[in-house]
Amino acid sequence: LLFYVLAKSFTSFSCIFPLLSSLHLIYMDSISESYCYSRSGGSESDERASGIEASPRRYNSRKRSSERRSRRRSRRSAHRLEKHHRRSRSDRRHHSSRSRSGSSRRKRRKYSSSERSDSDERSSARRAHKHVDESTNRSVQNNGEHDVDAHAKALTYYWAKVDNDPNNFENWMRLLSYVEKANDIEAVRLSFDTFLARYPLCFGYWTKYACLELKNHNEEKCIQVYERGVSVIPLSVDLWLSYIDFLKRYEQSEEQLRAIYQRAIMVAGREFCSKELWRDYIEWEYSNKNFKAVMATYDQLLTIPTDYYKSSYSNLRTLIDNHHPEELLCEEEYRTVFSNTCRMLKAKNIKVFTNNEDSTALLPDKDREKRALTKPAIADLRLRIKESREKLFEELHTAVNRRLPFENRISRPYFHVKPLERSQLDNWKKYCEFEIREGNRERIQVLFERCLIACAMYEEMWIMYANYMETVSDVETRQIYSRACQTHYLSRKPNIHLSWAAFEERHGNFDEAAHVLDSYEKMSPGNIMIAIRRLGLERRQLLSNTENDATTDCGSLCALYERFINNETLDLKVRSFYAIKYARFQLKMRNNSEEAERIILNALEKDKQSIELYLQLVDLAYARQPFNLDLLLQTLDRAIASPDLPDSVKLQFSQRKMTALEDFSPDVAAIQSHYEAHMQFQNLVKENDKDKAATPRNGPPIENKMLPRIPGNNPYPSYFNYYYQNQPQYPSPMIAGQIPPHQWNAHYGNYIYPPNVQQQQQQQPQQQQQHHHHQQQQQQQHEKRM
Repeated sequence: LLFYVLAKSFTSFSCIFPLLSSLHLIYMDSISESYCYSRSGGSESDERASGIEASPRRYNSRKRSSERRSRRRSRRSAHRLEKHHRRSRSDRRHHSSRSRSGSSRRKRRKYSSSERSDSDERSSARRAHKHVDESTNRSVQNNGEHDVDAHAKALTYYWAKVDNDPNNFENWMRLLSYVEKANDIEAVRLSFDTFLARYPLCFGYWTKYACLELKNHNEEKCIQVYERGVSVIPLSVDLWLSYIDFLKRYEQSEEQLRAIYQRAIMVAGREFCSKELWRDYIEWEYSNKNFKAVMATYDQLLTIPTDYYKSSYSNLRTLIDNHHPEELLCEEEYRTVFSNTCRMLKAKNIKVFTNNEDSTALLPDKDREKRALTKPAIADLRLRIKESREKLFEELHTAVNRRLPFENRISRPYFHVKPLERSQLDNWKKYCEFEIREGNRERIQVLFERCLIACAMYEEMWIMYANYMETVSDVETRQIYSRACQTHYLSRKPNIHLSWAAFEERHGNFDEAAHVLDSYEKMSPGNIMIAIRRLGLERRQLLSNTENDATTDCGSLCALYERFINNETLDLKVRSFYAIKYARFQLKMRNNSEEAERIILNALEKDKQSIELYLQLVDLAYARQPFNLDLLLQTLDRAIASPDLPDSVKLQFSQRKMTALEDFSPDVAAIQSHYEAHMQFQNLVKENDKDKAATPRNGPPIENKMLPRIPGNNPYPSYFNYYYQNQPQYPSPMIAGQIPPHQWNAHYGNYIYPPNVQQQQQQQPQQQQQHHHHQQQQQQQHEKRM
């Protein structure tokens, strides 16, 4: 409306133009101001509402920016508008960055000390990287010449970063980018070899490594790099195409190129997304006018489900229409098709050759085959060739449509250190299960190899592949396990090693299985899953030798137990766990209860606070044959009198002693005596718990110790629940990682006597007085407030 009024008031365009230009500038400045306002997150009132105080520094910066904008508007005029519109993109980018930096100053807030320290560390790291990059750019001169000292310092800096955190992918990227800029071939080889040994599935860096070797005129080294790359990632179509392009530039012979193409097609051509490789090979053969090879390639494509199947089939039909059948088919197939065509044309009295010499012969010799055929004969030959391929295409179309749902859900078919989404893993699993149901071994292997590029860090996919290959070949299964355990991202994962050891044990290779577990234990000592499997392997090997030999020597297994128990690098709880395992082995497998008791007592001398060792000692007393009540009571008294156990645990052992006396003792006086002592101890524990609960909040911290279950076998039926009530169950302390020491019965020993009625009657007046006192306090507080 403003522009319309101004246009009506001025009749000359020369008068309007300066005013319109100034208004345009004002409008642009208002837009930039609103943009800065929106980037800063709101006005001062909005900041106060969100709890952020506007500092004087921020207010002064805003005031200065507003004054700067007003001066800029006053300086601009109409004759500078054209220059304003012709401003370059770089100036516009600089202008927008300045506005963003101004808005970022408005978004400052008060950070905590931890956030400030983290941000300072990140900023210092960025400044250090920037400093090293600037020094690198200054040191690296034209034609690859560089300062030796600066280059050595930069290399030392980047290698130190990589050595300190080898799992940080960004540190590797900085190192590789630096050596690429420096163009030091020795540093390039060392850096790329180390990186690709750790991340061999990054196909782009194989290509970059080969290009750097080629840049330094090392053609043989370039070929070696490509060969290493395609042996590690045989399904990488991009790597094969880069390798072939290099061979084409350096004048390789036609036979050598064809051999490389055939290698690539035999390996990577089976992949679903191998369209570019097939197309490149067909175009190369077509440029060499090798039409029979082109036809054979199209026939091969009709048996492989790929994303190129529709285009290849249409190109095949075009090829048949544009070329003589004799140029496309091999000699054997051409003779078969030609004989069928002659038989059909003879029945219809149609000429086969253009001349009249024996044109109705069914099987002409070579000289007659070279004669010119009639158009109906050529058309019939082409029709028969197409019909034979059409059936294959229909089967291929069905096979591709069954695989397309899985292919469409794949979002990341390449390797990356970032984790995959769970939906992607599920899709790969379902895809592999589908191919296994189809039963084509070649397609199954290709799909698994393709899957292990994207899912290389997930051991369940490797185990799934190995389980399938175990039904096919033991040698290939062993190779799969070896490949998986040699990669750095699976070398420290236990499940793949456990699966490999189980595979070797199933095939009777106990020594190889022990070697797999021992090698993992050296890399990651203290893993309890591996240790338990190692002990079980030794025990099963002992049992297998017992079937063949009457004499049994348990020396190796006992020595292995002793090694785990006496390993001082392990935690005391873990060593106690191994002691319990060893005691059970002596009791159950060798029927040596004295040795089992000695093992537990030795472990108790080292770990005096272990409840599980006391429980195992009680179980040993129960399992002693013949049963000895005095030994059982002595064991329970040892736990009750221990100064290292908490009172709540001692109370549980006292309940178990009461249960043992009720069940097996012939002396009622001993039962009554322990009953009175048990009730006194129970009251004392309750009073201590009340005192702890009454401790004020600002007092010393209260340790919230969970009462463990008292294990054992419950001999009482359900109608004894009046005396043996189901108390609230507490989780027993987990020892030795994720493996519980024993599957105990949770209800054993919960010996609770009937409630004391007299004690309850004495407690009722006290509760009434407390309630009356609480009401009086509330009334007094209410009067004060009024």
